[in-house]
Amino acid sequence: MLTTYNATLSRSTRVLWLLEELGADYTIVPVTIARADNPEQGPDPRNPHPLKQVPCIEHDGEVIVESLAIWLHLTDLHPQANMAPPLGHPKRAAYMGWMGMATAVFEPLVVAVMNGAPLTDRQQAARADLDARFAAALARGPYLLGDGFSTVDLVYASLLRFYPATLSATPEIAAWIERVAGRPAGARARAKDAGG
Repeated sequence: MLTTYNATLSRSTRVLWLLEELGADYTIVPVTIARADNPEQGPDPRNPHPLKQVPCIEHDGEVIVESLAIWLHLTDLHPQANMAPPLGHPKRAAYMGWMGMATAVFEPLVVAVMNGAPLTDRQQAARADLDARFAAALARGPYLLGDGFSTVDLVYASLLRFYPATLSATPEIAAWIERVAGRPAGARARAKDAGG
């Protein structure tokens, strides 16, 4: 049994998208979370996350929190979906590197851009590094790992759709975002996130 605890327009929306891409059998439990724009809305007692945040999933009675752990768990749980190179595959190292950078480097950069804060020297360096990585990856193939769409593409495009200024604007990145965001599984996830 797989359950995702979902707060509309939050980080849990990416989990819905991934579940749809994987063709997983899952249940959605809508929850509220504390939000700066709605101080009256508080933590939801139905949410098993220790901090009452999202994303949070439950798989066969085990609670899993934190985006990276959830993405890796779900993707490896559904190898038939081909959303990640399997263990031992030559592209597995690149996949793991992209996934680790998503939460350690990319998301803090997105938050800085979202808040309109001037980027620190370290953030400027991170942005330049990501710009170079994206340029090299998209020069090799239509997706970040080459020919095939993967969880890596979903993770980065899900945020760049809303905050494209996180990276330097290039036609290649814009076309990649459009290609990834237009996937049918993403549309299904957005409809479920909105309660449709």
